[in-house]
Amino acid sequence: MSVLLKSLPQLERIAPQLTAEVVWRAWRTPRKPGSVSPEAEPVMELARETREGIAGHQIALYRWGSGPRVILLVHGWEGRASDFAPIVRELRSRERTIVALDAPGHGKSSGRRTNVIDYGAVLADLASRYGRFEAVISHSLGTPAVAAATHRGLAADGFISISGLADLTPLVPLFCRALGLSPAMSDRVRERLEDRVFDGDREVWQRYSAAQKPLPSESPLLIIHDRADRMIPFGDAERLAHAHLGKNRILATEGLGHSRILAADAVLDAVLDFLDTLAHARDGVGVAR
Repeated sequence: MSVLLKSLPQLERIAPQLTAEVVWRAWRTPRKPGSVSPEAEPVMELARETREGIAGHQIALYRWGSGPRVILLVHGWEGRASDFAPIVRELRSRERTIVALDAPGHGKSSGRRTNVIDYGAVLADLASRYGRFEAVISHSLGTPAVAAATHRGLAADGFISISGLADLTPLVPLFCRALGLSPAMSDRVRERLEDRVFDGDREVWQRYSAAQKPLPSESPLLIIHDRADRMIPFGDAERLAHAHLGKNRILATEGLGHSRILAADAVLDAVLDFLDTLAHARDGVGVAR
C-alpha cells in the first residue's frame, strides 16, 4: 500500500476517480500496530486483558485494579492502550480501576477500517457499563471520540485531553496534502467519505468536533499540548479551551512532540494534580488552582 500511496500524484493526473477511491479507503484504514514497547510491557503484563463484544466489534480491554473510582484511557489514531503505560504506572492505586482499550481496527481489537463514530459508539457502550468515570484521559483523535460519546451518555468528573484534535475538518485536506494531491482531490475524497461512511451527512465534520460540540461544561478540562506538535498544531488546544470557557486549564509543553508527551514527568505530575483537585472537589474540600 505504501508504494501505491507514493505514486498517487501521478495516478491523479490520469485516473482521478481511481485515485479518490484508493485515498478514501486508505484514510479510514489504520496501519497495523507495532509491538508493545519494552518500556510498556511490564505495565501491560499487570493488566487483566479480555476481548469483549462492544458496539459490533471485538474490543481488547485492559484493566488495572478494582477500586470504585474508574478512569478511562482513550488512545488516538494508530495508537493502542499501551501508549498510556506511563500514566497507568502513576495512577494505579487500591481506590481505582483503570480501563484502557484498543479502538476498533487498532491493537488487538477486530476490524481493519474504522472512524470516529465507531470509536465514540464503543466509548458510549463502555460508559453504560461503568457509569460515571472519575476521569477520561484522551490522546489525539481520542479527544473528538470522547466528545462524541458524551452526547451518548458518557460522563466524568473531569476530562484530560493530551495532544487533542479540536476539529475533524482539516483531516482530509491534510491527508491529501501529505500525499502530494490537489485540493480538488481532497474535495472528491471528502465527498466519498460523507456519502459512504456518514450517509451523506455534509455536516459530520462539525457534528463530531470537540470544539463545536464540546465536552460537558460542568466538568473541568485539562488540556495538555506541545507547542511544537507537528501532527496536531497547538492552535487546537486554544480552540478546545475557547470552547470550554470557565473550567479549563492549558499546560503548554516545549519539545515533547505529539507522542513523547505521554511519558513526560511534567505531564504525569499535571495529571496527578488534576485528579487530586477532582478528589478534593468531590469530597467537599476547598481547592486552590
